[in-house]
Amino acid sequence: MAGGRFSLKSITILKDALQDDGLSYLKPGRDLPMLLAFLERFDQLGWLPPVDPEKQRILAAHDVTMHTISDRLCFYEFCSKGGRGERDPWLSVFFHVAANAKIRICGLERNLDVQRRRRSIMHNIHARVERLDKWLTRHREL
Repeated sequence: MAGGRFSLKSITILKDALQDDGLSYLKPGRDLPMLLAFLERFDQLGWLPPVDPEKQRILAAHDVTMHTISDRLCFYEFCSKGGRGERDPWLSVFFHVAANAKIRICGLERNLDVQRRRRSIMHNIHARVERLDKWLTRHREL
């Protein structure tokens, strides 16, 4: 990703996410570059965060869903499917993007598990992002 705001070095996996079942399915050499490609594309368009519903719909069509916690706090869900949907299993990567372009992965779950246990998983991710936000505010890293 030469020339963009994001790089593999800007990605951190939170300690909580290191305990997720989906971690064992993460393929950093494939999943993370695909995530970065999407982020770069939408960042260049000025769509991070995507403030209007049409931009959110287009983002979702590219397997990235924005979840709003409050008027100033959101996180994203990226479904890593592979270039042609061949990835097995599909992996949901939940992440937060700070203003300084640091990406923090807050959760890693098989997409099938997210579909089956969505309420529980989303509750956990919300709590993680809120804790992250408090930490970032204390350390002035927003």
